[in-house]
Amino acid sequence: MERRCQWEALIEVDAPTAREALAAKYGPRDRKGELIALILFEARETISEEELVALEGQSIADPPVLSLRVALARAVNGDAHALRAVITRLDEGELVADAARAATLLALSTHDNADRADAERRLGTLGDRDYLQKLAEEW
Repeated sequence: MERRCQWEALIEVDAPTAREALAAKYGPRDRKGELIALILFEARETISEEELVALEGQSIADPPVLSLRVALARAVNGDAHALRAVITRLDEGELVADAARAATLLALSTHDNADRADAERRLGTLGDRDYLQKLAEEW
């Protein structure tokens, strides 16, 4: 029954349930990466350092996608320089959609026209109309 928490969070786009599933010691590690993406990109919430440390302590090693998304969560809590650095890492890790959405979060935090143009280019290439709309509405 407890394992349903992850799936429910993803299906319902439910950030509180996603946080509960992140804290749980069960569940596939790559699925926890999906929960991080849901919290950051869909719910537009941050994840505390305490939550991230607890998540990392659940396992000896994590899949690269989870490690990159943990780094992304930390960068969202940091400054523009940290977010730019993690966008580069996401590009290198071929997490193109995450990099595009992270570029959007960067543009919305800096209100820099160059950051906005980069985000629009990335999102347009992917056809991510949802985040293009968020960028336009929240700019």
